[in-house]
Amino acid sequence: MSLIPETVWEGLAEGILAAIAGATGYFFKSWRDDRQKILGERQTILASLRRLGKLLETSRGIAVLQREKADELIALLKKSQGVTFANDDTLDSKLAEKFPVMAPEEKELHGLIRAYSGSALRPINDEILRWLEEDAYFSTGRVSVANSASLIDLLAMLHVHLVLWRAKCLYWLDSSEAHALVYLADEKKHGLGFPKGLDLRIHETITELSTRWGCI
Repeated sequence: MSLIPETVWEGLAEGILAAIAGATGYFFKSWRDDRQKILGERQTILASLRRLGKLLETSRGIAVLQREKADELIALLKKSQGVTFANDDTLDSKLAEKFPVMAPEEKELHGLIRAYSGSALRPINDEILRWLEEDAYFSTGRVSVANSASLIDLLAMLHVHLVLWRAKCLYWLDSSEAHALVYLADEKKHGLGFPKGLDLRIHETITELSTRWGCI
C-alpha cells in the first residue's frame, strides 16, 4: 500500500501532463515560426527573381518599339529623299548620316528614338544593373537549381553587357545629337550583346523553385 496519498499522485500526474503539453506547444510554435520564416525568405527570393524578369521584359519591350520607330524613320527617309544605304552600315549610322537633312517630321521621330535610349532604356537598364550587383542568391549559386552554372554564366554576361551598354550610351548620345540608337552587337560590334537564352532560363528557374518550395 502506497504511503503517498492518491491526491498527491493525481497532482503529480497533472503537473507532468501540463509540462509535456507546455513543451509540446513550445516546440510546435518554434517549428511553425521557423517554417514561416523560411517560407517568407523563399517568397522574397522568388519575388526578387520575378522582378528581374519584369525589368528585362520592360527593357525588351522598349527596345522592340524603338526598333519599329527606327525602321519607320528609315522608310520615311527613303520615301522623302529617295536615299539608299550601304548594307554594311549600322542602323544608327544610317540615321546619323541623314540627320542634318531630315525634315521636321523626321527629326521629331529621330528625337523620340533618341529619347527611348537615354530616358527609357537607360533607367531600366540601370535598375537591372543594380539588381545584379545586389543579388546574393542566383549570381553566386547560393540558391541551387537545375543548371545553376548556366544561370550564373548568363547573369554574368548580362552584367558585362549592361556595363558596356551604359558606357556607350553615355558617350554615344553626348558625342553627337545625330546618334539615337545604342547597340553593341550590330555591324560595328562595340561590345557584348544581350545573352541569348536568359529569359527562358529565368522562367524555368521561377517555375522550378515555385514547385519545389510550394510558393505561388
